[in-house]
Amino acid sequence: MKTLWTFFAVLFVSGFLSSPSFSFAVAGEKGAVKTFGKLEPQNATATTLTEVTDNFEKFKGKNVLLSGTVKKVCEMSGCWFELAEGQQVVRITMKDYGFTVPKDIINKKVQVIGVMENKELPVKVVKHYMKDEGRPQAEIDKVTEPQKTFQFVANGVALM
Repeated sequence: MKTLWTFFAVLFVSGFLSSPSFSFAVAGEKGAVKTFGKLEPQNATATTLTEVTDNFEKFKGKNVLLSGTVKKVCEMSGCWFELAEGQQVVRITMKDYGFTVPKDIINKKVQVIGVMENKELPVKVVKHYMKDEGRPQAEIDKVTEPQKTFQFVANGVALM
């Protein structure tokens, strides 16, 4: 519970709670926010996915707080998911594979704290992700080149 209140304190201080895109309700066990990993550091900058991707160099190596809707999740173990904010989508991985998220969170609202990276994914990794998504083998076999992409490494995830 202390972690949850710390998380909301971070949101309040950063001004994120006053954002028009943020809302929450705490109503007993069923309505409680569920957290995974550690919602740290407390000085993470609240921003948007668009802002981070459009100004990557400004945010490179810095901890940020993002929110959005889950569009895809690893069907094998919940070790990654895709976060969407409008038309922007980014893959969220868990720091050091230290935690996972439930596999039934598609279309749920989440908030994540972590660092955005700009990576080139090897063919083997791209194919692994596609397999985790449940894509057809014929589609997976068509991948022959690395893929450059943004990826967010999360310290913690809050399921709203």
